[in-house]
Amino acid sequence: MDLSKPYFPNLLLVSGNGRNSGKTTLIERIISHFKDEHSITGIKISPHFHESQTNARGAGLSYLIHRENDLSGHKDSSRMLVAGAKEVYYIQSEENGIADAFAILLKDLDKNHLWICESGGLRKYIRPGLFLLVNRKDNLSWKDSAKDLLQYSDNTIIFDGHNFSLSLSNIMVFENSWKLLGF
Repeated sequence: MDLSKPYFPNLLLVSGNGRNSGKTTLIERIISHFKDEHSITGIKISPHFHESQTNARGAGLSYLIHRENDLSGHKDSSRMLVAGAKEVYYIQSEENGIADAFAILLKDLDKNHLWICESGGLRKYIRPGLFLLVNRKDNLSWKDSAKDLLQYSDNTIIFDGHNFSLSLSNIMVFENSWKLLGF
């Protein structure tokens, strides 16, 4: 374990082995499962830049931070809101801007909330309370960036398109920290 990286016990980080691996679906289920007992902030970090956001911060830098307000459920960050997150932030960032963008966002995050974040790149800069790596059952090859994250994963979860190999009952919160039972 790399103890030199900042530790955020209230952060559950979810990464995946490629697109459509089940990351957002898992996050939605976790938020829905815990939302009645805990205030949850969702964060989506994407390396892909889309059209500029009207209320985004960081324009002209290597990242944009946007507070999600769309309840249509079409975007991953919107799906987190629909699932029951109290607030959701969407960060678009080049690889070299992820740490800076997260540091800026930290100023706005409620430290008493649980945080759940979908990002592969963030794990290089921080240590979350719990780090889950998701892969589709039919995806037998690992992309290099996901292979690099395997060593840090608290659990690799297989998604068959409907169900996950990890039961939500194995995830718990203790003293505002994410924990994994039985592993």
